[in-house]
Amino acid sequence: MVTGLFAVLSGITGNLLLAPENAKVFTVYFLVTLFVVGIMFARVQILKIILYASSGVVESVTSLNSRVRRIVVKKINEINNHSVIFFTRGDDASNLNKAALYVMENEQTKLLTFVHVY
Repeated sequence: MVTGLFAVLSGITGNLLLAPENAKVFTVYFLVTLFVVGIMFARVQILKIILYASSGVVESVTSLNSRVRRIVVKKINEINNHSVIFFTRGDDASNLNKAALYVMENEQTKLLTFVHVY
């Protein structure tokens, strides 16, 4: 192992002495490789950090989403709980059916109150 290390170091030294401009290229490639290998060794820790950070973001978004959902559902229920009142003199089924169809097609609410007027 010591012999291999000595051979590599002497090869790098020889290349530096013969072509010093190649040292810059070697240094860039070496640092990029070192960075990639470092990331590969630390990927579990990096993924844990990402998971921790994303769980905080998801909790805040979920909290905001539930508040917005509650407000929107409340408004929808307020709109849908209003009733349309239809005044009629009799109990003619076709007349009542026309009123119900009109409410279903043209109104936001589905509640219809019939008031019989004498």
